[in-house]
Amino acid sequence: MHTPFQTCGYLEQARNARAFMPDPRGGGAMFYRTGDLVHRDADGRYFLQGRTDFQVKVRGVRTNTLEVETVLGAHPDVVEACVVALPCPEAGNRLHAEVVRRDGASLSSLGLRAYAAKHLPRHAVPSSVGLAGTPLPKTPTGKPDRNSIKKNRLNGDTA
Repeated sequence: MHTPFQTCGYLEQARNARAFMPDPRGGGAMFYRTGDLVHRDADGRYFLQGRTDFQVKVRGVRTNTLEVETVLGAHPDVVEACVVALPCPEAGNRLHAEVVRRDGASLSSLGLRAYAAKHLPRHAVPSSVGLAGTPLPKTPTGKPDRNSIKKNRLNGDTA
């Protein structure tokens, strides 16, 4: 696959090594690393499985979930925040935040969404917020377990 909008790379040459890779079939062409995770079936068709970074599209606008987490985490009553994209028939994806609030804090999901609206563009404000009193699930490396959070939310769990 290719597009008519080809580039030979960035003007700042040092950025090319991370962003481009040689075509494994040879011929000297270069591929741009989009961050998309795809798989190809036996018939040669490609299927998008997700992203390798924190970029998702919400209503057609590229949104960085890590940026949203950073803003939510800056709230004085928030101990920990994790943002995941959930499927939405109208928007393609919608953002959901799981947040651990500070002990004794009276922070509400509406209050946190209002805070986010002051610091983020409209498309990046989570449409739902789950408030937890216990730490978020973690991966073996200690990072928030986004897959577990997403699965729990899709299954209707609110913990």
